[in-house]
Amino acid sequence: MILENLLIIVIPFLLLTIFLIFSVSQLPTQKEKLSNNFQKLAKEFQLNYIGADQKWWKYDPSVNGFLSDRYVKVNVRVASVNQNTERYTCISMTCANLSYTMSLSKKDARNRGNVLLVNQGIQDDDDYFNKKISIQGSNKLAVQKLLNTIIKRLLIKHISNLNWELTVNKNEIYYEEEYIMDQDKNYKRTVELIKMVEKIALRAEEVQRIYQ
Repeated sequence: MILENLLIIVIPFLLLTIFLIFSVSQLPTQKEKLSNNFQKLAKEFQLNYIGADQKWWKYDPSVNGFLSDRYVKVNVRVASVNQNTERYTCISMTCANLSYTMSLSKKDARNRGNVLLVNQGIQDDDDYFNKKISIQGSNKLAVQKLLNTIIKRLLIKHISNLNWELTVNKNEIYYEEEYIMDQDKNYKRTVELIKMVEKIALRAEEVQRIYQ
């Protein structure tokens, strides 16, 4: 009688445990989700999917190709900071040769540091920018013209509390943010960020033509 009662309790528990283990085993791993989203991104923008270099210490799928005659690349960057591993989604897009540079970043964030050392701190007339965003540039007038109302609204819309940086450097617009595309919401964010970078590239070239 005791054994029967015990089985009545134990068997449902075992069945539930087996079901949960099976369900979890069927879920895609983080690497699989990341790879699937990069393949999805390649299809959406008609880019080339490049499989990851699968080594035990990294996993780095990417896409590249042309978007409206601009070479674009989206990849994962892994950085080790103070014994912590940080993973960034990086978007690089070509633009016409520019005679000025600009760097925007979250204040107090670690910068990639690829903008000319002659850059100067620039104050914007937008209080939000001055409070939240560090602005550096080699030409104050050009940077202020680039950051028109449309571009600032776009940046504010997509601003993140994560570490991020946007640079305009010679013939490249570069954006990186501390996340990876292992979730649907991060995939959607990447799509929007690619569109944002493209609009910034157009504005940067417009400023070059008009004000330089």
